[in-house]
Amino acid sequence: MEKSVESRVFTILSNIFNEPIEKINKKSSPDTIASWDSLSHMKLVIALEEEFNIEFSDDQIVDMISVELIFSNLKDFNIQ
Repeated sequence: MEKSVESRVFTILSNIFNEPIEKINKKSSPDTIASWDSLSHMKLVIALEEEFNIEFSDDQIVDMISVELIFSNLKDFNIQ
């Protein structure tokens, strides 16, 4: 069975930020994840682009300041 988009995104977040997956939710952001800095943000963007075979625009990259907004940007690519 293929993993859901949500599961794939949360796994990436957990790996990039070195946080237990249980501590990450749609309200997570740089305010709630201490390791979410500019470098890890770019690593996250690259990991998401590779996982879903997409390329975010500069505006989308800047806009992804929470997990909720990441999912919103993925919907722009019809990834749900």
